[in-house]
Amino acid sequence: QCKSLYSKPRLIFGGITVGAGASVEFGIPATLGFGELIDEAVQSDDYCRYSGGVDTYFEIKRELLKFYKGNKSEAHFERIYHVMHELSQFRLNQGAIPKYRPVMHPFLESSKNHIHPEKALRAASRKMIDFIYSKVSDICGNPKTPLTSMSIFLEALAEKYTPRIYTTNYDDFVFQAAHGRYFTGFTRQHGDHSDFSSSDFWIEWDQPSLFHLHGSIHMGFPRSSNHQIGDIGWYHDRERARKNSSFSGSGTNRMDGTQIERSTIITGLDKLGRLQQPPYAFYYSGLSRDAMEADLILIIGSGLSDLHINTFLKSAQRERPNVPIIYIGYWERGAEGLYSTVRFEPNDLSLSLLHDLGIDLFRKKERDFGAHNGWTLDTHGKAAIWADGFQSFLSNQETFSDIVALLTK
Repeated sequence: QCKSLYSKPRLIFGGITVGAGASVEFGIPATLGFGELIDEAVQSDDYCRYSGGVDTYFEIKRELLKFYKGNKSEAHFERIYHVMHELSQFRLNQGAIPKYRPVMHPFLESSKNHIHPEKALRAASRKMIDFIYSKVSDICGNPKTPLTSMSIFLEALAEKYTPRIYTTNYDDFVFQAAHGRYFTGFTRQHGDHSDFSSSDFWIEWDQPSLFHLHGSIHMGFPRSSNHQIGDIGWYHDRERARKNSSFSGSGTNRMDGTQIERSTIITGLDKLGRLQQPPYAFYYSGLSRDAMEADLILIIGSGLSDLHINTFLKSAQRERPNVPIIYIGYWERGAEGLYSTVRFEPNDLSLSLLHDLGIDLFRKKERDFGAHNGWTLDTHGKAAIWADGFQSFLSNQETFSDIVALLTK
């Protein structure tokens, strides 16, 4: 184990690390189920019907389904949103100066995709974001599973480590479980919300922290003359945040002449391009440093599909291969299912475990999977996987200290 530079060993936990899989058991729908709820929300929205957004949304979904040969799990809502957002940007204002003229416009001008009215594309896109925000907020007010066991786990972690939690989830389950005590970077109280402090983000480096890398249901756009366009605030009260979650002004400029629509939650496929305004830019840069300084990396429920995050994990693993990594995920049939996936049907996740995290399971025998009180050790003995899901882990968290001791001996 590397010697820590800080008062306690530092733990990176979370969408590096807390990913969507960690929230499913608390009531957040999985991707496919969420997509079906979004279908209903768009279809029932009056403005989407008026603007043509309903027809546009379902036509794009049908095209994606054809493109992915009828595979609904591939024609998911993030891809639908990405297509609608990108198509809405390739409209040319003839009087615009070069930096506001989409550089791809002359190559897409004759595309059949331009039959979609910009108003319809924007209406459906915004409805998707609004619904995701509201739905997640509602579920967080009534979690399907009590958060008590997560609170116990976080308290136990804080006794030995300085947890630095980076989550890609919008929900506030970790925030609730930590009783709102973790540092978020929003330290400047301003009326009903707190403003982000870039200086405090770096000054308050050595304390338990929670950073929503892709946004949160506690974030909103303060409506005050004291703020600049697009400033994001943190509202402790979810309802206040929801009332301030929408933005109707200009977007953020991109170098190709298009814009990114402002939102307090980040979805779609161009997440990296959206991590350019506070607090996301600071969270993203902090993640790079934390990954390199961590004494233990704990990854929960992440499908490892966010390539911009994998870059930091991969770099940290290569520079400091002796830092232990613990991955908590879910495979049907648990350790047996993990073995079958690795041995017979490798997928994107199993390949990312190997290439991005350095977790080599391909040379392990079937009897090795789940052999350590449900844990599977990798070939090098520096990484371990729990394959039965987050709730199962929380019900057996007494094994956590044992597996850490085994990885660090």
